[in-house]
Parts: sequence; structure tokens; C-alpha cells
Amino acid sequence: LARLSAGVVSVTPVSVVDICKSAHLKLLDNLSKLDETYSEELPSALILKTAAVAVGFCWLARFLANVADVMLEKGVLQSTLNALKTLPGVAGLVQKEKDKISKKMQDQVRKERYAHSKVKKFHEIPDKALSHKKVFETIGELNGKDEKYQNGKSKLSGAVYFNSMDHA
Repeated sequence: LARLSAGVVSVTPVSVVDICKSAHLKLLDNLSKLDETYSEELPSALILKTAAVAVGFCWLARFLANVADVMLEKGVLQSTLNALKTLPGVAGLVQKEKDKISKKMQDQVRKERYAHSKVKKFHEIPDKALSHKKVFETIGELNGKDEKYQNGKSKLSGAVYFNSMDHA
């Protein structure tokens, strides 16, 4: 082994050998400084500190592994966006955009739903209650305007009324 290492040293450029020797000397110097620093420490305290660092490192490695798993499962972009959405300023902007899109969708549905109708449009529960007579008159008007499918069934339901085959 000594002959082999002597052969490697003779073939290797001197600068690389010098760098390795310098790194080795620096390592030895730092280890001696570390010995001086901890010379006053009790061995049990040193063991506890080492164990605490090891546990902390293991926890960090586990946390990073979980983060990597989530990012691989959901995708890096989606995970990054989800993380950004938790920030206070960004969360407000996202909510504003969601509200804007929701309002646009509601307006579009209401426009298509009631564009043909002369019956009063109810987007939400009225502030002032209607009389029983007025409610039944409105239902009668809606029934009168209801179109039928080819099979004769009504498109009027208790939830949503659309006057187009696309939404039936």
C-alpha cells in the first residue's frame, strides 16, 4: 500500500498533493481546537449535547423528507402555491380573486337564467317577505312559461331553472 501511495504521489501534480496535505493539517488544527474547547466539559454533558444535535438533525431530515413527499405527490408548483397562499398578504389577494371570479360566474348564470323571463328575478331571499298569494302567483307564472323537453318532462326544478338545453 505504501508503494502504491508513493506511486500516486509521484504521478499526481505537486499542487494537488500540497492541497491535500494543507487540508489534512487544517483538519488536525481544528480538531485540536475542538479538544481545547471541550476539555472542561463533562463527558456526560458532551454526550447529551451530541445526542440533542443528532435528534435535531434526524427531525430536520424527516421533516424535509415529508416536504419532498408532499411536493412529489401534489407537484412542486402546486405545493409552492399552497405554501404561498398561507402568507397573510398573499392569502388576501387570492381571496379577492376568488370572490371576483365567483361574482362573475354568478352574474353570468343569472343573465342566462333570466334573460328570457318577465317573471320577477329572485337571486336571494327577499328582505321583505312575499304574501302567500304572491308566492303562488309567481309559481304559476313560472309554470306557464316552462318549456318542455322532447319527452314532455318539465325543466323546472326547485333548485335551478335554465331555459336552455345546455344546462338541462
